[in-house]
Amino acid sequence: MTNAGIGPGSSVAIYGAGPVGLMSAACAKMLGAERIFMVDHHPYRLAYAQKT
Repeated sequence: MTNAGIGPGSSVAIYGAGPVGLMSAACAKMLGAERIFMVDHHPYRLAYAQKT
């Protein structure tokens, strides 16, 4: 996350809404990312990611 330069107001795209993708989204949110986009081919994973 440090190398990606994520900070307040950032937009982030994460490919894969599995455990690693969910943790990446949580870290991005903690670092202040405003918009987080997740891409996955399993609809149930995207639905779960949207709830959390």
